Amino acid sequence: METVNMNEPVIPAEMYPFSNPLDRDVTLMWDGKAYTFAALSTTNLLGRIPNATPEHIQGIRKHFAYKLAQQMFFETDQYKKMEGQTPANPETIKTPAIYSEAQLEKFVQKCLEPLHVQAPEVKDVSAEMDVTPRLTRDGKGRPRSRVVAQGEDIKPIEDPA
Repeated sequence: METVNMNEPVIPAEMYPFSNPLDRDVTLMWDGKAYTFAALSTTNLLGRIPNATPEHIQGIRKHFAYKLAQQMFFETDQYKKMEGQTPANPETIKTPAIYSEAQLEKFVQKCLEPLHVQAPEVKDVSAEMDVTPRLTRDGKGRPRSRVVAQGEDIKPIEDPA
């Protein structure tokens, strides 16, 4: 007989579905990781995102749904018509298409409805996203600036190359 800990809440896995209703794989980012969701499939996010509570996973699920809904909306004829509206002078920058949250709602709902279940592919891309080394070092790995002692004038570093 299986022992059940009555202090731990029992959470049905089907409460945390995220669906990719598109006919292509979609990659969405969360916490330095790229989650690739297979086309026309549903993923249960519970237990797939490290160190996330069930409440946190609900928020992540909605974040993924919103981001995918934006992608889906940007592919619609309605958006293309909005984007195509340009000022009278064709040499000026196009004004961005402005849309409302209500226009995204039907796309968000599609991302929360279950399809056939399939696990996402997860890739850690946090190192690729870290721009600090590129901002603080030159192409040869040398610091772009040097530490200045108190009272010392700030002078540019001489390029030894």
